[in-house]
Amino acid sequence: MSVFSRHSRPQPLLIRGFFVLALVVGSALTWFAYYFSQRAVDERTVQRHWEHVQLDAVTLEDHASRSLDTAVNLMRLAASLTKPELLSDALRGSATLVDLTADSPVMRSLSLVDSSGRVLLSSVRRNVGVQLPQEDVKLDSRWTGVFEFHFGRSFALRDLYEFEGDRTPVDLGFLIIEAPVEIDGASYHWIAAVNLGVFLNLWDQLGQPEVSQIHIVGEDGQLLASQAPQTQGLRDALPKVLANRIDNPQADFAAGEDERTLVTYRSSDLYPLSIVITTERDRLLRSAGNAQARLPTVMLVAIVGNLLLIVFLAALFATYLRYERSLQELANQSHAVDLHLMVSETSGNGTILGGNTAFFAANGYAPEELIGQSYRVLTTEIPGQGSLEAAFDTLRTGRAWRGTLQNRRKSGDLYWVSATIVPFPDVWGRTARYVTLMTDISESILLSAKVANEQRLREDLTALNQSLVTEATTDPLTGRPNKRAFDLFMPKAVAISMDDQKPLSVMMLDIDHFKQINDSYGHLAGDAVLREVAIRWEREIRGSDMLARVGGEEFCVVLPRTTTEQTRRLAEKLCRLTAAVTIDFENSPGEILSIPVTVSIGVATADPADALGTEPLMHAADEALYEAKRTGRNRVVVAGGPPQSKD
Repeated sequence: MSVFSRHSRPQPLLIRGFFVLALVVGSALTWFAYYFSQRAVDERTVQRHWEHVQLDAVTLEDHASRSLDTAVNLMRLAASLTKPELLSDALRGSATLVDLTADSPVMRSLSLVDSSGRVLLSSVRRNVGVQLPQEDVKLDSRWTGVFEFHFGRSFALRDLYEFEGDRTPVDLGFLIIEAPVEIDGASYHWIAAVNLGVFLNLWDQLGQPEVSQIHIVGEDGQLLASQAPQTQGLRDALPKVLANRIDNPQADFAAGEDERTLVTYRSSDLYPLSIVITTERDRLLRSAGNAQARLPTVMLVAIVGNLLLIVFLAALFATYLRYERSLQELANQSHAVDLHLMVSETSGNGTILGGNTAFFAANGYAPEELIGQSYRVLTTEIPGQGSLEAAFDTLRTGRAWRGTLQNRRKSGDLYWVSATIVPFPDVWGRTARYVTLMTDISESILLSAKVANEQRLREDLTALNQSLVTEATTDPLTGRPNKRAFDLFMPKAVAISMDDQKPLSVMMLDIDHFKQINDSYGHLAGDAVLREVAIRWEREIRGSDMLARVGGEEFCVVLPRTTTEQTRRLAEKLCRLTAAVTIDFENSPGEILSIPVTVSIGVATADPADALGTEPLMHAADEALYEAKRTGRNRVVVAGGPPQSKD
């Protein structure tokens, strides 16, 4: 039976999950779009409102300051006219005040009051003789020689004369400004009743919405004037306004629970008052017609959400159609594979379930002879990897296995196949069977074996040649390069120095009294000394340097790109290191000899500007070594310089 005669079924949970996801995503997109579009429209409305109100606050504060300038200037002028003659004729004095305030809409009245609070003169006749209550109008200030004014309270009255009436509140009252004066040594006070309506009327002229209220707040937070009774929004806003208006004369913020009150304020630079505009956010949004304005946006969002849902479902359906076409294409490809490859199908435990015609023909079995048998009837091991368990370990992880199998035909002949074993999971993801696709590569294997054998012979020959080269250039006692290796390396070091235009240095090292060491301790001890000093010196040089044994007890270190001073310091270090620690040698079981060793070193350096040559450089190093020996040993001598003492 053909392994591809079984058709895969759609994965039920995945398909249903996609449809549920489509519905959830579509609904979520619609509602999220509605929510965020509503938020965006509301925020734009609030922002436009704040921009508009900020400009109005500046206009109102400027208007208030100018109006108060007028009132203060009139009071200053009245103070300059304050003389005894003004009190001697009350009618004439009041007429003078009428003339001063006649053209000023800012002033309700301008009055002169004695220290007890009784109005003596006034631009409004009804005010004359009125006794001002001390609890309402403070007259504590005294004349200091210069004109000074003080702000008092605001009153919802028409003028001063209503202090003695029934005090019927009015919508637009007045603000008290007081300035002390002195006449013949007695204290008097000018009282200006400033018309608050001048400030509030401008608000209507600016065309502000009904949802906003203007408030004039004094220095200590007292409400001087307001378009409406003190609201919760104003009570929420006042603490922040009073706390910030000195450092920040103008600002806007949201106050109250859930930031329901929008607040804009502007403080005067000259007078102790602030213009505060409060707006209820909910009323602003309702009055702005947002419900109607947002309707097209919400509809557009809903339409977009539905379109997205339709597009998503359409894409899902198109994916299903492609899946269906893929199944048909898979069946066609399976038929083509049957005609070319050996294909077998096994269960999870390796039992053969079926195969194509090419599979049975290659193995020489009839289908009924193999179906139900273990795959180990055909394959017992993986060439180079051992048992089949290596392949099954990979397959159990759900991954495909690729490699070479050695199969046995019914006749007993062996042949090789290139195999790919693919796990086939069911709709729940559990691997129920394996499909193996195989190509006979026996001829290629035989050819590869011949090529590999030839390659192995060539590699063996190369390794042998390399071993011979290593033996020819390595000192067998110390394991370091010998004289031959040194002679091969020197021309390369010279070339490097010339190319880099850097110095090339050489150290000649000779173990002091080495013959005495051999005579006193034996040649085995001498060999141990040579090996140990070579190890110590090798640790101190760079990987680009070469330490070579060039004679019996004579060594040479070649140091490319190294100056004379750098070489001298290294040589002195090697000299100290050699003399610092004796070399232990086991002369016989239990007998350890401690052999003191010192070394003499000659140093020579060639600058790349010179005509570099190996022989002159080595000759200079030899001469320096000879000088070190001659002057006492255990020291460093630099060619062309004084010997370095062993201390």
